[in-house]
Amino acid sequence: MKFSSYMQHCLKELQENREYETDVILAHMVRLQNLSEKIAELNARDESSEEISIPRAPVSAYVSTFQSELDKIQSSISKTMKNNSTSALIRRIHHKP
Repeated sequence: MKFSSYMQHCLKELQENREYETDVILAHMVRLQNLSEKIAELNARDESSEEISIPRAPVSAYVSTFQSELDKIQSSISKTMKNNSTSALIRRIHHKP
């Protein structure tokens, strides 16, 4: 399912209202999933680009944008959440070799 403007609206509501303690964690997970889907979509286009020759930005431009998005997600994690196992997963994904 493609990330829609309605999903974006729901995510914003979830982040702002924080009805439950876990809403913040859920919001981070949704943002990570959305980023993962964007990366997968780019990889899928790269594999099929041999068939159609449409000019696009270099992959490095996408990587830079994705890294910025990931940095933004990581910086929005509170100190309390950093002890949470889900947040540990986010940090592990972000870790650069």
